[in-house]
Amino acid sequence: LLELCKNTYGEEHSQTATAYSAVGIIHRNLGEYKNAIEYYNKALEIRKRILDDNHPDLSNSYTNIGIFYMMEMKDYTKALDYLTKGLAIREKIFGSGNASTADSYSKIGLLYRKMGDYSKSLEFHEKALAYREKCLGVDHPSTAISYQNFGSLYRVQGMYDKALEFYDKARTIIEKSFGLNHGRTAILYSNMGLAYNGLGDYDKALNCHMKALEIRKAIHGPDHPQVALSFNNIGRVYRNKKE
Repeated sequence: LLELCKNTYGEEHSQTATAYSAVGIIHRNLGEYKNAIEYYNKALEIRKRILDDNHPDLSNSYTNIGIFYMMEMKDYTKALDYLTKGLAIREKIFGSGNASTADSYSKIGLLYRKMGDYSKSLEFHEKALAYREKCLGVDHPSTAISYQNFGSLYRVQGMYDKALEFYDKARTIIEKSFGLNHGRTAILYSNMGLAYNGLGDYDKALNCHMKALEIRKAIHGPDHPQVALSFNNIGRVYRNKKE
């Protein structure tokens, strides 16, 4: 696809930039992070040269790179810089009442949680949730993701009952939208297991972690990092049970 776009449109074209971005996503999914950021940056540089400073595609590039630095490289300073640039464009184009803007709020809220700035995390998650509940409805998958984000924010602060309240809101929507054998469902069960473990309710914690493990094994096979994460979570619960 990339070579076709380069041959058809040339290097300095929005379709070519999109193709570079797509190849970057593939490299990221393969764990080839050096190649991923190389292609992301090529897409960004083309877009900066040929597009208006407030073009949505430019915002997408900043956002993709920000997510990369947050999730893969754990470089939160660079992640915040890129995600903030992406948000600024989306707010200027769309205002606060838009799905893309809400997505930026959600991503920045997640980043602040990882940075340990829980008040800023809450501020951005509240902005994302306000839009999603009002414009998408309380039964939309994106709204469920906001509920889950709130649950995780409260969980890392040790507020396990409040975390489970939001996880329960998310569970019905996620199971209905994605099914019982989906990666998002596994993540939710895993998070619920962590919350129950924090409460000392080890039987419920094990039940949730076992569900997450079975989903992940079915999706990824036995030798995937997500499967290892579930095994580790189960081991921690047994440790707490003195087994």
